[in-house]
Amino acid sequence: MGQYWCLINLDKRQSMFLGKLGGNFSCSFVSRSVTLGRIPPVRLLPYLEHPPGSPSPNKVTGIDSLSNETVDEVFENLPNFVECLRLALTSRRYWNLARRHIRRNIELHLQHLSWAGDRVVCLGDYADVNDYPPALQNAEDFRGVNLYHLAREEFRYPPDLGTCGTLGGYVLHHELGKCLWGTKGGLMVARPILVDCVTEEDVEMCALVLRNLSKHEYVRYDALLPLDSLASDKWGCQVDLALAAQSQICWSSDPSIAMCYEGGLHRGAWAGDRLDIAPVEELKELENGQDGEVVVWTDRLGHQSTKPYSSSLHLNYLDHRDKTQYIVIHGEAQGDLRMPPIPVCSAGPPPSMRFPAHVGIKLLFSSKDMSVHENLPAAPRTMAIAIRNDSVLFSSAQNYNFAMGQYWYLINLDKQQSIFLGKLGECFCDSPMSIYVTLGHAPAVKLLPYFKPPPASPFPNKVAGIDGLPNELVDEVFEHMLDFTDCYCLALTSRRYWNLARPVMKCRITLFLQYLSWAGDRVTCMGDYAKIDDYPPALQASEDFKGVDIYELASEEFGRIPSSLGARGTLGGTVLRNKLLGCFRGVRFWGIKISILESCVPVEDVKPSSLILRNLSKHEYVRYDSLPVDLLAGIKHPGPVDLALAAFSQICWSWDPSIAINTDVELHRGGWAGDRLDIVPVAELEEVENGEDGEEVVWTDISERVAGELTSILKSEYGIN
Repeated sequence: MGQYWCLINLDKRQSMFLGKLGGNFSCSFVSRSVTLGRIPPVRLLPYLEHPPGSPSPNKVTGIDSLSNETVDEVFENLPNFVECLRLALTSRRYWNLARRHIRRNIELHLQHLSWAGDRVVCLGDYADVNDYPPALQNAEDFRGVNLYHLAREEFRYPPDLGTCGTLGGYVLHHELGKCLWGTKGGLMVARPILVDCVTEEDVEMCALVLRNLSKHEYVRYDALLPLDSLASDKWGCQVDLALAAQSQICWSSDPSIAMCYEGGLHRGAWAGDRLDIAPVEELKELENGQDGEVVVWTDRLGHQSTKPYSSSLHLNYLDHRDKTQYIVIHGEAQGDLRMPPIPVCSAGPPPSMRFPAHVGIKLLFSSKDMSVHENLPAAPRTMAIAIRNDSVLFSSAQNYNFAMGQYWYLINLDKQQSIFLGKLGECFCDSPMSIYVTLGHAPAVKLLPYFKPPPASPFPNKVAGIDGLPNELVDEVFEHMLDFTDCYCLALTSRRYWNLARPVMKCRITLFLQYLSWAGDRVTCMGDYAKIDDYPPALQASEDFKGVDIYELASEEFGRIPSSLGARGTLGGTVLRNKLLGCFRGVRFWGIKISILESCVPVEDVKPSSLILRNLSKHEYVRYDSLPVDLLAGIKHPGPVDLALAAFSQICWSWDPSIAINTDVELHRGGWAGDRLDIVPVAELEEVENGEDGEEVVWTDISERVAGELTSILKSEYGIN
């Protein structure tokens, strides 16, 4: 099935899921997503002349009476430069005292944005813990840890700061200014002054080098210039130092990279090393190491660093998001397609198709009805022949839609959440809905225990401070707390606050659990070749998505699915409760009273065999006991065959039938795409339900049909007779 990859910054604990390496390599995910340039120098803010000295407390009252030492301490403890700037603007004295603190916080903020000097690796999910690269084997902080799972579940998503292999100063410069865009008051007035303090260097790309600070090796940009002939605007990428870095940091124990290249891309020599991009004049031929000895920098030839790029073009040249309807076949692919060879025709490729000379592949087309060009209609009557070294690799004289396959997104239309899946054939048997989401309803939440007897509202003249607030005002404070962890922490301060917080806590926890569950939401898995005028009936009837490219909307604007919510086709109560309790792990003293909170979210223990998958829109259901759960017994690493997989097999939708699965099942025309689904105990189906018109709702059992389709797909994928 191939393996998935994750780009990881080990020092900043940031990660980005990439999918298959072959589908992303030539797009240069390092260029598009991160900056390897070291941070630009930060100057002190301008000094205001003739600041007053520390005032005497008996002459000035309020915050102005604080001594310079106390104000320095305040600035030292402010969390970021925006807060420092906010306080600094209150007076000339505070501005002058804040200058060094603001510079320090700006430098910290820029260091957080840049990956320069950090340990970086692109790790495959088949990487063995005992087979990490030398740089990670020597790291005590990650010894014996499954880095791939750690990065996917606990690391944060990096800031989107692609700098295309440059120093990235202009991107960091712009990002710094953006921090003030959402602020109120006069902070925007200080933006020009603040931004001018960050020097933006103008360095040409040919004057840059990529450095490995761990091995003291480097790559010159000018060594990559001969590869410029391989780049094209249509590919949406370029050959730069970030691509060179990308080719050296991949690591896995398994060689499957979804590329033709066989040069060991999965054993990157720089995996886990510290990298940066710097001007060539900063590269010292001689440098003193930690032991005082001279360190020699080695020029790692650019063409060696980018060998995989040429081969990746063979996979990706015609596999674009612009839906270009061509096909290229490589290697032994003709054996998988089972197409009979036919004589070579004399027709040449269409004028719009251009191939670099080194590719060595020609496409020959002829057609009875039309010429072959972009955006062909469905199933044209076309003959195609692919030739390599004068040998026929592929031919077809059948109705065939010329496409290299399409990408898919799993989407929750109501919660506006999505996750990129890659090719359907590569992820189907892993059961993405089992891994990523919960279709069971949120468990019922009980009120927190009550402390008797609660004290009455105190009189303000008897109790001072926060304890002097009346119950009505405390209620108002809790109402405006959107995060239940804040409510819980405030409730722990006193018995009266605890009792007043109970109904608010119940409401907030219920909303949080409902947000995590997909039960009852409109769900679909959309292919990027789906047409707006060919959406499933459930979406055509929806006014909020009429005329909208849902795939593009999900990929660009929808939020990511929260991690660690895979319920494996069960009710998922335990998964949801653990996610709730996990919210306190970043809170100091989080273990206090957590057992009380846990007892308020009871979890129902229901066997999978007693569960059903329901379509609430069409009033259809599938029984768990009808699924081919034992079909894959004895097969190594199969995905779960459960109700979540059954749901996934019914919600995929696209106009194009390319699903990368050899099956007769029309998986791309799912009958439940866009419908509302849930998983419940079978006992709930027996309860009488009335529809909107007052009549009794009749449920239809479609278990046999769904089980038959699943059986056909799984047998085809695993080669079972």
